[in-house]
Amino acid sequence: MTDCLFDGSIVLVADGNLLTLSRDMVLLDSFSMSESVALTVYGKYVYVADGSDGLVTFDVSNPTDIVYVGGYDPGVSQSTQALVDGDVAYLVNYEGNLYVIDVSDPTDPQLVLAYDVGGNLWSAQLICNFVYLSSLNGLDGVISIVSIEGDKVTVVDSSSFSGGSGRLHVEGYITHIVTGK
Repeated sequence: MTDCLFDGSIVLVADGNLLTLSRDMVLLDSFSMSESVALTVYGKYVYVADGSDGLVTFDVSNPTDIVYVGGYDPGVSQSTQALVDGDVAYLVNYEGNLYVIDVSDPTDPQLVLAYDVGGNLWSAQLICNFVYLSSLNGLDGVISIVSIEGDKVTVVDSSSFSGGSGRLHVEGYITHIVTGK
């Protein structure tokens, strides 16, 4: 899996490594990682889901000098998506876990809670106080919506469909999902 974002004047790419590119696609800097697969930007930081290394944080305020800031490793394999809202990061992995992490100090992220959603989580999207999750359970895809308030996780809704699972995007009342078919 590869992820990329355009953040005003630079392009950020997670393709196993973290890359910063100029608008005209000239490589500005790169940082070697184990298996970066997804990223999100919040302020001057980029948060990367780095496979077996969990959540990794970088300062990209100078795109020609990517600086490692900190990270949180839940000790499990294949982190697949990282989301950030203020001082809270959400990390999902292929083993079906959703981690809520306090990133108020990006040099020392702290686990707030871990929740076993089940299935194999592929992607997530944060909308207001809800996390939309795309997972694979056997051969069926599952979309789950969870609410997180303090240390309480509530599954608001869940729906199965055939065709596998993949990247998720919610827009208004429509959920788009890329499947393997």
